Amino acid sequence: MNNRREYYYPVVGYALLLALVWLCSWLADIAATFMGGSLGVASLVSSEGVRHALRNAMPSLNSLPWGTIVMAISAYGLLKGSGLISLCSHIAKRQKLTRNEVRSLLFSAVALSLYAAMLYAATLAPWNMLGGVTGSLVNSPLMNGMPALLFLGTLVVAAVYGFMYGNYRSSLDVASSLGGSFPLFVPALLALLPASAIVASVDYMGLFALLELDDTERNMIVAVFYLIPFMHTAVLKVKAE
Repeated sequence: MNNRREYYYPVVGYALLLALVWLCSWLADIAATFMGGSLGVASLVSSEGVRHALRNAMPSLNSLPWGTIVMAISAYGLLKGSGLISLCSHIAKRQKLTRNEVRSLLFSAVALSLYAAMLYAATLAPWNMLGGVTGSLVNSPLMNGMPALLFLGTLVVAAVYGFMYGNYRSSLDVASSLGGSFPLFVPALLALLPASAIVASVDYMGLFALLELDDTERNMIVAVFYLIPFMHTAVLKVKAE
């Protein structure tokens, strides 16, 4: 790592952003007082705002998508441990691939194709195990279980590549790589503490409603907001290598 402090930038940045959100809510309240009206923004710097923050501190933290986060970190560990991230780095740098890399890549591509074909077949008739009861993919098991299915696909591809390349020699190696990247993402996990408070604060202020965003749009913005620290950590790790 060239600079370990860079991994903690999201923690500091999100903490400062949380303070800024509270400050802006207070300034908006003052501006509304002088304007003799309402800006449609609830102030956090008030008795009710403080009570809301304290009441929702743990519920906001518990509402984080911990399961998805754990699967994402584990998937990164699989890609790292199997050697697929190194392979992608070689391809990006236009380095010549070794014979072992090409062979392992071909086997993992076949495994991915078979996995995709299996999902495709399970979605269509006559099985229709992953399709919706109305024939639509909306609210279907396929869409609802997409994070888990993507994780399972990553596990299959990484395991095939790792065993073929030689980075994996037993199931214990695979299990080890599943949890091997968690220490790397500790700063990103810490950044979720102020991030969850920011989301709760913005909800209380009514900014999403003020911007006329529906639940789907709001959830997409929040998901990206939670994802940024992890993307930041992954990019720094790739650059360091």
